[in-house]
Amino acid sequence: MKVILKNLSKYYAKWGVKRFFSYNSVKLKKMSTIFVFCLLCVFLVPKIESFHPKKIVDSIQDAVLSFGFGGGFPIEANGNKVDCKNFKTFGRDLIMVSDTSFICFNTNAKKIFDRPHGFTRPILKCSKNRALIYDLSGSSFKIESRNKSILASSFLENIICGNISDNGNYVFATESKDYLSDLMVFSEDSKEIFKHCFSDCFLNNVSLSKDGKLVAVSGLLAQEGALKSLIYVFDAEFGKLKTKVEYQDVLFLDLAFLNNSNVVAIGDNLTSVIRVFQNKQESYQYDQRPLTAFDINPQNGAVLSLSTRADFAQCDIVSINGDGKNQTITQTELNATALSYNNNGTIALLGGEKLNVYSKYGKNIYSSSFETNVKTIDMRSSRSMYILESNRASVLDFA
Repeated sequence: MKVILKNLSKYYAKWGVKRFFSYNSVKLKKMSTIFVFCLLCVFLVPKIESFHPKKIVDSIQDAVLSFGFGGGFPIEANGNKVDCKNFKTFGRDLIMVSDTSFICFNTNAKKIFDRPHGFTRPILKCSKNRALIYDLSGSSFKIESRNKSILASSFLENIICGNISDNGNYVFATESKDYLSDLMVFSEDSKEIFKHCFSDCFLNNVSLSKDGKLVAVSGLLAQEGALKSLIYVFDAEFGKLKTKVEYQDVLFLDLAFLNNSNVVAIGDNLTSVIRVFQNKQESYQYDQRPLTAFDINPQNGAVLSLSTRADFAQCDIVSINGDGKNQTITQTELNATALSYNNNGTIALLGGEKLNVYSKYGKNIYSSSFETNVKTIDMRSSRSMYILESNRASVLDFA
């Protein structure tokens, strides 16, 4: 493409505008055609899987189901409760798993589906267009989309953790008969494409990259009376270990791939960003400040709430970008119990009955109070969020 642009500029400089277009119209057309073709290759080839007929049909069906009007928010889910970790945005729709059902509503409170799951301890993980629900410490799982139940299956051993990628690949860590843990990655059509058995640690978190080609896991073990954590990143496509990082005296609570293919891991006393292709990592120590809440945004990185007082009445809000660089956004007088990090950098903070929203520069752009007990929040845009109270969901819009 650089050669094409260079030749175009050369001809233009030599003949001027009129002669360039009159005497070189054939050459110009040919070179322009090649230039447009190169542009199409650059932008479309990486997304070629999205143009598969089946995926196009699924996308159309999802869009149709997401259209329409319901009775308005608030809405209640079937069942007695919805755990905070099972309350998420799904595109801009709301998806949640209660103790009995798997439910999805669109932005206008139209019920898209309500399906029973039959799990004792359901855990929800979402990708762009699919949701994975599994029974923690059980053996069963389901993969769902807006328009249908895609898969219901189980393992011989109990599930420790699982996840799903945007391309449809999914991954599970399970207990093992002969090892401490087994790691398995499956393709969209449920063919096993990678497996690794761990004898050195017990796995507790797992994530897939957006394209499903990389898998990251965290594990832990006791060594000489101290806790030790390990993070492995594998190339699932070729079955190779990309990197391995060891940490002393830290327990990782969650980890996820970011859009730049780096891995962010949230621990109880530090957060680490692993730059997979550079085989480097950056760690941010909390310096004795207890972690009260966190959220991960694949585009921006992670945001943390770290208490600076023993009574948890004051917190530092810290952002960590995709390369591991940290910045203290603001300090709040609220005891943060939940955070939500939007794509444009907006941060919503829930502290008891109060809510603050901050810009990416730390400016408080909105504050509110609730009369009821709010469990968690999840931003669906930079100016709107879903709110969970027990099994009741509502929407808060703010200017």
